[in-house]
Amino acid sequence: MNNEDAQVTLAAMGGIRYLGGLCPVQGEGYTRDGYPWYFRARGMAWTFSVSGNQGGDSYAFLGGSVQDRFSRGEDWGDEPFEAGYMPEETCRHFIFKCLREYQAERKEDEV
Repeated sequence: MNNEDAQVTLAAMGGIRYLGGLCPVQGEGYTRDGYPWYFRARGMAWTFSVSGNQGGDSYAFLGGSVQDRFSRGEDWGDEPFEAGYMPEETCRHFIFKCLREYQAERKEDEV
């Protein structure tokens, strides 16, 4: 899948409002069904969470005041702090992967 195709597919699953920074790399957006998500790559790992607060701010659930609706994460990199310099294309790959898994779980819940 080329980058343009990935963007079209990503847009169909939700969207990215922001993605950038270093140490950490952070991203935020919304799922197709209106729940905010937050991506963070720092140290030697990345995390992705979808808030349980539909229509809310993606940062509102970072402190644990709102339960995650969905979350994923993995170790990434071989050196300390390597994830904090994760390339944007790699971040988009993980975000896309998580949004696909989120959508698949939602479909299972509907059955």
